[in-house]
Amino acid sequence: MNPACQADDARIARFRTGTALIWFGQLGGMIGEFARRYPGAARGQDVYAIMREVQLPPALRVGQGYGKVSWAVRTIFESYTGWFQRRATSELYADAPDAASADLVELAGAKVVLDRARGRLAAGDPLRALRLAEAVAAAEPASRDAASLLVDVHEALLAAGGDVNFWESGWLHHQIARWRAVADG
Repeated sequence: MNPACQADDARIARFRTGTALIWFGQLGGMIGEFARRYPGAARGQDVYAIMREVQLPPALRVGQGYGKVSWAVRTIFESYTGWFQRRATSELYADAPDAASADLVELAGAKVVLDRARGRLAAGDPLRALRLAEAVAAAEPASRDAASLLVDVHEALLAAGGDVNFWESGWLHHQIARWRAVADG
């Protein structure tokens, strides 16, 4: 018997037991269990905290090359709770969550915001750096400084594991090319 085929058979078996129906059912139960263990979840703990906490049981692990547990958690959470997360009144209106970013960047100054973003990146917080740099880019789409920082941030996200998932990696590479073109003018 070919050992490579046996390995493939084992992967296929794990994949079958981790099909979407079972997988989502298990995760749904885990979210319920999480809410029971952490009453704050039932009282409005945000989806981002739950995305960080919930892990797929080892028996159902099939890899995250094509999807991510955290993305499934968010989908399930929003399926249970709906689109209104009860975080802000602005969620009720047809105004993008980052609509006020340009105003905030204008008030603080793009340089100040980018300096803070660079500091966040240097401190190992690429996600916060990303939010800040994206705010400047939204306010000043042609900003070479913001674009250059966005290249660095996306590269940091790739280096921090963003290269494992097919969709995430593709998006990050696409954004690097996009922002590099702006940075290079």
